[in-house]
Amino acid sequence: MPAPPSVLYMVRALKLSMARLNLDPDALFLEAGLDESELRACDELALSERLSALWHLVVERTGDPLIGLRLADPQGGGRVRPASMSARVRQALTQSLGDGAPLRQVVAARLLVSERTLQRHLAQEGTSFKTLLDATRRELARQALVAGGPPIKRLSGRLGFSDPSVLHRACRRWFGATPCELVRGRCQARPADGE
Repeated sequence: MPAPPSVLYMVRALKLSMARLNLDPDALFLEAGLDESELRACDELALSERLSALWHLVVERTGDPLIGLRLADPQGGGRVRPASMSARVRQALTQSLGDGAPLRQVVAARLLVSERTLQRHLAQEGTSFKTLLDATRRELARQALVAGGPPIKRLSGRLGFSDPSVLHRACRRWFGATPCELVRGRCQARPADGE
């Protein structure tokens, strides 16, 4: 059975992650026998073997066998466990918000899961993509505005808003104040619900 089209999204996400680690993704893919142009014709077993080879190469190059996993849980006695889907989505959003409007399909591809799997895991955790997007934007906006960060127009773009007026309305909803009022310190950014 040929690899599904989502494999191409996974490959692109893997290459992006490797580049962030200062690795040469093209060289590693070549060494692991992964050719992006042949992936659709590749059967699942062959793909699995090649991805496993790629994983071993990445671990070898970085010297980090835990790469891709959350660091040891401080309360868990040193056990390693994967991050929750919510935490992974927030991290992906934080890293990708400045690249334009954050789309669920882009975040899903970055996390190497389908959109439906992403939705299902988030629902099991009692949240949604929209809720996490809003919370992530809120926290990043609060940090930037309280620190007197970049101009509102630039901050709006970094948060993936189409226009500064959208950021203005969001700040009124989140904090009960305009971005300018927060920068000037005329009001305190109230904590998020549940904090």
